Amino acid sequence: MDRERRHAYWQLGIGLFLVIVGILLLLDRFDIVVVGPVWHFWPLILVAIGLGRIADARDAREYRKAFFWLFFGGWFLVNELHVLSLNYHNSWPLLMIGWGISMLWKSGNDHPSPQEDSHAH
Repeated sequence: MDRERRHAYWQLGIGLFLVIVGILLLLDRFDIVVVGPVWHFWPLILVAIGLGRIADARDAREYRKAFFWLFFGGWFLVNELHVLSLNYHNSWPLLMIGWGISMLWKSGNDHPSPQEDSHAH
């Protein structure tokens, strides 16, 4: 399957998911359906986006972007579920660590190799 077709299927899937979640949340607001504690798992949306982007990644830059989604989805999920007593108040240093790792990854992978650089001239 070519990249454009996968992208179209990905957009279709995300669009349908957003419509379904929106309907459920609307029904919850009108007290027709109780979403309640299930909503604590909303960060899995970000994790799913990250996994989809990993499946479609072609280079280090795209992998880094995919891991960005996974990292933030995981961070939000850990906070929502209070894993290891972490919450938004005490887990923010993890964001700094993730940002630092991203910068290190970028500094090592976004520069053209000497071979690619010599072909540019």
